[in-house]
Amino acid sequence: NNDVLLLFGSGIKTVDMKIFNRWGEKVFDSNNQWTGWDGTYKGQQQPLGTYVWILQARKVGGTATQMKGTVILVR
Repeated sequence: NNDVLLLFGSGIKTVDMKIFNRWGEKVFDSNNQWTGWDGTYKGQQQPLGTYVWILQARKVGGTATQMKGTVILVR
């Protein structure tokens, strides 16, 4: 049931989430907390493997957060 990678949290004012494939090509970009990545790029399913995500967010109080990590795409 983990069909979409989403950002969960409360008190988030702005968000910028990007996902890159192993060649550094950006396959996902969203400024909406409730829009997640479903493993596709330009309507095409992406290959199984490891992808890098980068997140920049600002909370309602003004605190900025930057995080990065990896996600493994499986079907």
